[in-house]
Amino acid sequence: MSELSLVFFTVLAQSAVGMFIALGLVELFFKPERKAMNIAFMASLALLGLGALASVTHLGQPLRMFNVMFGLAHMSPLSMEIVALSLFGGAAFTYTALRVLDIQPTLQKLTLPAAMALGVVFILAIVNVYRLPTVISWDSHWTTFQFLMTAGVVGLLPLQWYCVYWHLNWVTHKAVQTAHWQWAR
Repeated sequence: MSELSLVFFTVLAQSAVGMFIALGLVELFFKPERKAMNIAFMASLALLGLGALASVTHLGQPLRMFNVMFGLAHMSPLSMEIVALSLFGGAAFTYTALRVLDIQPTLQKLTLPAAMALGVVFILAIVNVYRLPTVISWDSHWTTFQFLMTAGVVGLLPLQWYCVYWHLNWVTHKAVQTAHWQWAR
């Protein structure tokens, strides 16, 4: 039962990255409705925050969590995972804050792809923690594939929600237009 918090961290973090990347792709290639996208980007940050909180609950002494930074000297996979989490979380938060506040459009255009790339780096850092030579079933390319697929599958859920939301608004708008046109004749 003590590893359950790590399961929550792993799945929620991968989901947050996938969600952020899917939303980022919509943002880059389409002209989405601003308010719905703001809410969706904030939801991805909330998922990441819940995952990070779950990982802290796994520690026996949470106040000693910063000791993991000592592992940076020898490139410890756990230390690299925490650095990648911090970099992705910081970049995703920066982009979302700039977007919600509607400031610095040029910086937004630079921050979004950087945050998306850091999300992929973060997932690969998580994979690096789990691909242990001593655990034969985890030490395969399938582990990498499964982690990336979790991000991909869960990341598409908000995109589907957005498409349904947009479609319902479009249908409602067309119905109102038709009714108004019928009434005006």
